[in-house]
Amino acid sequence: PRYVEQQKPQEQVDLLTNDDHVKETCKKLLKDLHKYHKNYYPIRELHIMCLEGSVWEKEEYQLAMQLLRMLAKEELLKALKRSEDILRPCKSKKMKAVFVRLQQLLDKFEHLDETKIETAAKDDALTSPGKSIQKKTDLFQL
Repeated sequence: PRYVEQQKPQEQVDLLTNDDHVKETCKKLLKDLHKYHKNYYPIRELHIMCLEGSVWEKEEYQLAMQLLRMLAKEELLKALKRSEDILRPCKSKKMKAVFVRLQQLLDKFEHLDETKIETAAKDDALTSPGKSIQKKTDLFQL
């Protein structure tokens, strides 16, 4: 009765007298409830996972952070390569110097994974998991 009482007068009449309208309204309300549960449960699971312990120590978190770093790196490399293409035809000394510096940065980024693997093995032996994750996500190291 609460739902019906909260509706506009014409809607109340339709809900109380028209069976087809009641069926359609029930279908709509059930679909809305399903959408709510579909959106709520992943958030609930995430909340429970956070309450259970240190999230940064879980494998799922580490995989997500690794994927995030890779996507950010790829986007940055694309932007730097576009800048390189723009600077390539420039003829002034300053622009050529910027172009050379940009090429050096691109070389460093392309070889970053190789050096990161070597240093990560050393860092993991020396620091706790929480500290190593903080080091890995530090944007200033790029």
